[in-house]
Amino acid sequence: MRPRRVPALLALATWACLHAAAPGWLSVGMAPASAAAARARAPGTLGRSQVAAAGSSPLNAGHSDVAEAWGDRLDNVHAEMAAARGGRHGTAHAGAAAQQSSRRPRDTAWDTPADTPRRNGDGGGSGSSGRTVVEPVTGCVMVCPCKNGCIACGGGAATAALPELVFVPGHKSSDQAAACASYVDSSLTASNFGKLHVVTYARYDDTTQMRAAGYLEGWLSADRIFDQFVNIKSYFLQQLYPGVDFSDAMSWLEEQEAWMDSRAEHVDAEAGQDWEVWNAVQLVRVQFEGLVEGYQAAARLEHARTRAAAAADNAEAEGRGSAGRGGQGDVPSGGVGWLERADLLFLNSNGDLYDIIDHLIAQQKQEQEQNHSKQQRQQQQRQQQ
Repeated sequence: MRPRRVPALLALATWACLHAAAPGWLSVGMAPASAAAARARAPGTLGRSQVAAAGSSPLNAGHSDVAEAWGDRLDNVHAEMAAARGGRHGTAHAGAAAQQSSRRPRDTAWDTPADTPRRNGDGGGSGSSGRTVVEPVTGCVMVCPCKNGCIACGGGAATAALPELVFVPGHKSSDQAAACASYVDSSLTASNFGKLHVVTYARYDDTTQMRAAGYLEGWLSADRIFDQFVNIKSYFLQQLYPGVDFSDAMSWLEEQEAWMDSRAEHVDAEAGQDWEVWNAVQLVRVQFEGLVEGYQAAARLEHARTRAAAAADNAEAEGRGSAGRGGQGDVPSGGVGWLERADLLFLNSNGDLYDIIDHLIAQQKQEQEQNHSKQQRQQQQRQQQ
């Protein structure tokens, strides 16, 4: 099956949304760098997530020390979420694609939103005394300074062409921040919709802004992304397409990605509107690559904390003379399990997969019928001879 030649239509709609929105808000738009700087960048350059060193598990790869300060707060958020929903994967949850964002900038972006998420408090009484305001999770992404053509900061490898992004907990708008965000989980809102607000800064080029925005979404909503993946994958495998091999459909998506990359790479920056369309396509793809980076960084951090907690439990058990539970720390926690890029591509493209899989199944059935008819004709010819 040949990839469809239709991404330009989608890209045009995406480009229109990006440029018609209020600048600085990645939910529907962004603060673009200067036109000259934008056209000077080579189109088609995507930020790929950093991969662990050969021979090592991705979950055991290094992570930034600055992110460890965020660990305690992650534990609190996960505890709140688990208590609110009463189970890990019992119902379908809103994932990365379902997060809601504000459509206009405002001075109080980092205050509690107007539709303040609330939950019942433990205290008695009436009025506001019986309710508790849930503080949104906030953070920003910093771009590490480049030294001698490489990045000498954070826990992962990087290059001058692809600066490493480092997550910093809390709202800190500084000269180095590429993007800042606040996130309230769906379990803590009256509407049952998660709220993700992302702001990017025009001091960085468009590619860095989009990548940073994706990184923040992947990091802050990692728990819900994993929930959504578990639910959607089981729904596809057990209910929609039991026994169906997804490899052909995923190969189709990968072919489509390669085709889009090749088109974008061969469009000159002076090509006018055609360049703007394909540049917008690549910016959306960069945002996805940032999401992969952010999610995998959060998974590594949580896995490291799980191993540390298991080691502490074992040490405490040995101190009491009891047998420890060795090896439990090697199992990723249920909150943020490891997902490969292909897993996140599956989740991000599940709306397209319905049509792709249905088409491939119909195509396979048609080929089987044609082969059967051909065999019957050949058999009849042999009988006539």
